[in-house]
Amino acid sequence: MRRVRNSSVNSTRLTLYLACALASAACGEGSADPLAPSLGPTGSIQITTSTTGWNLDADGYVATVEGAMGAVSASGTTTISGVPVGSRNVSLDGISPNCSVSGANPVTVQVLDGATASVAFAATCALTHLQNQVVYSLWAGADADIFAADPDGGRAVRLMTREGHDSYPRVSPDGRHVLVRGLSGGVGDIYSIAADGSGATNLTDDAVKFDEFPTWSPDGSRIAFHRRESQGQLWEIYVMNADGTGQQSLTRGAGGGWPDWSPDGSKIVFTSYRDSDNEIYVMDTDGTNATRLTNVQGSDIWARWSPDGARIAFTSMRDGNREIYVMNADGSGQVNLTLNSADDDSPVWSPDGTRLTFGSERGGGYGTWIMNADGSQPTRILDGVLVEDWAR
Repeated sequence: MRRVRNSSVNSTRLTLYLACALASAACGEGSADPLAPSLGPTGSIQITTSTTGWNLDADGYVATVEGAMGAVSASGTTTISGVPVGSRNVSLDGISPNCSVSGANPVTVQVLDGATASVAFAATCALTHLQNQVVYSLWAGADADIFAADPDGGRAVRLMTREGHDSYPRVSPDGRHVLVRGLSGGVGDIYSIAADGSGATNLTDDAVKFDEFPTWSPDGSRIAFHRRESQGQLWEIYVMNADGTGQQSLTRGAGGGWPDWSPDGSKIVFTSYRDSDNEIYVMDTDGTNATRLTNVQGSDIWARWSPDGARIAFTSMRDGNREIYVMNADGSGQVNLTLNSADDDSPVWSPDGTRLTFGSERGGGYGTWIMNADGSQPTRILDGVLVEDWAR
């Protein structure tokens, strides 16, 4: 996409361009309706853009007046000056495939001597991938569906509408797919959906086994999840390919659940009851070298790696109520971040590792809060729901 850093194109440049276009096609892109070179009266055209929706083009657009160009942001203004008077075509170019302009494009305007004509373009962009959005499950009527929102809880959009209870969403590394646990008739399966909610595919599809809490490998090629073969059985951690094939157990009867893949793809952190208490463990991605990281009285669960892989956040009951803890990746330096009499649980890291969301009953009623990674400045962002992932 051709870009012009200066948003104003002067009269001389425009005139030379048009002269070049008439003289030789080799000089550059010609005008669809070439203008004769002229040093006569000129005016200006101000182009304003406004864009709504998702996945806006960070590079913005290119406003073109019959060959002269001006860069303009997705919602901004640029002025092209030195335009010969008369009827001129203005177009908005460099538009991403997921975006479209409402109304005419190009637009014809009348340029008057020494005056500035105005053109406004409105664009809308469809959701193609999740980026820096939080995702969660929310009861909507008789079912629970998957939603995404901005980190402050705004611009909520429903991603999945399906009969049953959908929860535990996890966004793929490229943001284009979401894994969810779909619950229907008492059976849980792992589904994959496109970021816009289309193309739901059941990856595990078993009428007996109960599967939930999926997580992507960093390259998006594999999925870890926990499974219960039948009522009363231990949870076990399984892995499979991204299309649901190649399912195999990693914990092999020792028990384990709530897996999370390390950012470098070499480890999986998980919870296990194998030592008569729920504790946090880490293992290689083939299930070997399981190492216990926590060892205190009280249940530890829901461990999540920080984006840089240096720390692990988790929920602990060691203080008599649920609190958010963080520790180094080797289990050292365990610190209580929440220190609150209300129950706090289920931490999720922001993509840059500077903040954490968590569920809390503080302030009356359950909801999602956000705090800095050191536990400071806790702020409520969503009522009645738990954020379960934060897209990169």
